[in-house]
Amino acid sequence: MAIHQSIVRTRNTIHSCFDTRLNTLITLSWLIVLVFLFVPMVRWSIIDSVWSGSITECTPRGACWVYVRENARHLLYGLYPADQAWRVDALVIAISAQLLILWQVRLSVIRLAVGALLVIGMPVISYFISYGGLFGLTIVPAQYWGGLLFNLLFSALSISNAFVIGLLCALIRQKKWGIYSGLIKLYIDLIRGLPLVSLLFFATLVLPYFFFDAKQSVKIIRLYWIFTFFGAAYMAEAIRGGLQSITSGQYEAAAVLGLSEYQAMMYIIMPQALEIAYPSIMNLVIALLKDSTLLSTVAVLDIVGMMQATSARVEWMPYAVEGYLMIGFVFWVLCYGLSRISDRVERQIKVFR
Repeated sequence: MAIHQSIVRTRNTIHSCFDTRLNTLITLSWLIVLVFLFVPMVRWSIIDSVWSGSITECTPRGACWVYVRENARHLLYGLYPADQAWRVDALVIAISAQLLILWQVRLSVIRLAVGALLVIGMPVISYFISYGGLFGLTIVPAQYWGGLLFNLLFSALSISNAFVIGLLCALIRQKKWGIYSGLIKLYIDLIRGLPLVSLLFFATLVLPYFFFDAKQSVKIIRLYWIFTFFGAAYMAEAIRGGLQSITSGQYEAAAVLGLSEYQAMMYIIMPQALEIAYPSIMNLVIALLKDSTLLSTVAVLDIVGMMQATSARVEWMPYAVEGYLMIGFVFWVLCYGLSRISDRVERQIKVFR
C-alpha cells in the first residue's frame, strides 16, 4: 500500500510539472539548468575528484579533497596542540550532553539546574579548561584556539547566554519600568542598527582602550560578550513579540485563580509566549551559528580563518574552492539538522496543545 501511494504521488507530481504551458516552460528551464550547471558540478566534485593519495595526484579536472583530509585536524581544532585536544573534545561532549538534557528531560528542577550550569558555569569552565594553567593543565594561549569545534563551543555558549539576557530584556521592556525600559529599548535599537562585523571590530580595536588588556586571551572574552549582547537584542524582540501576542484574558484568568504577578508570568504567560516565539528564536539560533564565521574577520582562527590560513600555503593555494565548499557543506548540515529539530519540537508543542 505504501509503495502504491508513493507511485501515485510521484505520478501526480510529474503530471503537475507539465499540465500547463507555464509549468512545462518552468520545468524545461530547470532541466536546462540541471544539465548545464549541476551535472558539471557533480562531475568536478565527485566523478573526476581525488579523494585519497597525495597532492601530486590532483588535477585541474576534478576537486582535490586530499586538502580536507590533510588539514582535517587544523580545520577541527585550529592550532590547538594535538596532545591537548582532548580538552576541547571534553567540552564539546559536556555542552552537548547539557543541551540534550534540556531538550529531552521534562523535570523542571533538573532542567533549571542544567540550564543554570550551562549559562553561568560553562563559559567560565570552558575558558579555564581551554586556556589551562589550573590543575596541571598546559597553558594554551587564545591565539591557538580555532577550528570548527571552536565555532560550535563559542556559538552554543553565546546563544545560551543571549537567550537568558534577551528574556530579561523583553520582560523589562514589556513591564514599562520607566528609565530601565527606556535604556533597554535604546540598547536593542542601537545593537539592531549596527552590523555584527562593526561590533566585532569595535570589540577588537576600540574596547582595549577602555580596558587594560594584560593578556591576548581577553580578546576572546570581549568578542564573546559582544556576540552575546548582539544575539540578546534580537532574542529580546522575538520574545517580546510572543508576549504581545498573549491576550489580556490570560492575565485576567491568572488573577482570578489567585496567582501572583510572578506566578502568572512564570507558569501561564511566559510558556505561551515562548511557544509563539519559538520559530523566530530558532531562526536566530541558526543565524547566529552561521554568523560565528565572521570571527575570522578579526583574526580569530575559526574554521573559516583556519581554512584561509591553510590554503595560503603554496601547495594548497589552488584548492581554496574545496575549502569553501567543505565549510558550506558542514554548516548546511548543521543548520539543516537544527531546522529538523525545530520542526520536531514544533510538532510536539502542537500535540501538547
